[in-house]
Amino acid sequence: MGGDLVYPVNKPLTERMKMEATKRPWHTATRTIHAENGELIATCTGRNEKIKMDHCSNAALIVRAVNSHDALVAALQDAQNQIEYLY
Repeated sequence: MGGDLVYPVNKPLTERMKMEATKRPWHTATRTIHAENGELIATCTGRNEKIKMDHCSNAALIVRAVNSHDALVAALQDAQNQIEYLY
């Protein structure tokens, strides 16, 4: 599973933003990020063990951010609705 990253730079930004992302939740394992269905999203590599561990820490942060996306968008929409209601 997994494969080469294909980024359609020839498409307009608005069209790229509508592209479907890999289904969530994402998970981290030893030096990898993968989807619920096992699809490989990324691997953590580096020239030495310290760099590899830094990259794996970054991967864990990315996974937390990706998995929190829907809740954050909902919270922002709720906050916007409350502001609009007050004003």
